[in-house]
Amino acid sequence: MRLAYITDTHIKVHNPKCRRDNYYETMLNKMNEVIDYCNNNHVDYLLHGGDLFDRPDVSYGVLRDVAILLKKLRVPMYIIAGNHDIFAQNVVTLGRTALGILNETGLVNLIPNESKIILKENNFNVQLTGTSFSYDLDMEDKRGYLVQEKGSNLSLHMVHGMLMDKPFLSEVPHTTIDQIMNTKADITLSGHYHSGFGIKKINEKYFINPGALARVSATKQEFIRTPALLILELSRDEIKIDKITLKSVLPSEEVMDKTEDNEIKKFKLMEFTQSISKSDNSFCDVEQILNTICKQENIGVDIQKEVIKRYKAACQVISSKEDEEL
Repeated sequence: MRLAYITDTHIKVHNPKCRRDNYYETMLNKMNEVIDYCNNNHVDYLLHGGDLFDRPDVSYGVLRDVAILLKKLRVPMYIIAGNHDIFAQNVVTLGRTALGILNETGLVNLIPNESKIILKENNFNVQLTGTSFSYDLDMEDKRGYLVQEKGSNLSLHMVHGMLMDKPFLSEVPHTTIDQIMNTKADITLSGHYHSGFGIKKINEKYFINPGALARVSATKQEFIRTPALLILELSRDEIKIDKITLKSVLPSEEVMDKTEDNEIKKFKLMEFTQSISKSDNSFCDVEQILNTICKQENIGVDIQKEVIKRYKAACQVISSKEDEEL
């Protein structure tokens, strides 16, 4: 069985400030090349690790362009939702997002949390599971990363979370590989962390983040890495994993600008401040702010979860009222 995996495409019209090219055209070209590769190189399934779009409510034009591309794909595409694909970090909002529309039309297959999909090839089966992004995915409870039961020859789990091969910044909620070693998944594919950590094999289990297909910042790591398509060849006897460099991926020196003087930094700070003061919850990460406050005030995990739960419930009430008005 041959699978292709990409993650964090962040498709959007507006150029990131670090890009010199037309970012939107570049990402469509990358997606087109991925689809052509899958159609012409005996790939059985295309997997996407989340953040297909850069925001949940992309324009009709963007949705149309992506839908036209996906119609060309001749193999099933399975995907989980990233934090940019949903409103207020709440997967319940998928029904009114661009990713939700693509799922309802059958152009992609969204993997519901805690569901199992069996991919078959002759007498070989792969159990595919996935966990979409949620605000508490990388907190104390790591169950979103863990496969509890394995009912096929091989288990593959996708998760859109901050999985790291080593400890990260203490201020950023994250999960390290050693914390989820008791998973029954043979392969864990992650995204979210754009720089990725590559392919790690520990105790016959694979933990993989090839990095985002998109490059939306000019950090040192992003400037030196080359986005790639991951190919997994799976059988009863072995697991083979390769990275395919796409022809549409141009050298970072041609498409990215890493110069960022003080004036640009000041502008970004002003832009961020303004976005908080006048944005709705699709722009302002209120849950992250609540998490930070709870940690600073040493508020217990149970209370912290209850605060977030009530906030999400309020978001749903507001969303329902907005839908009624429409």
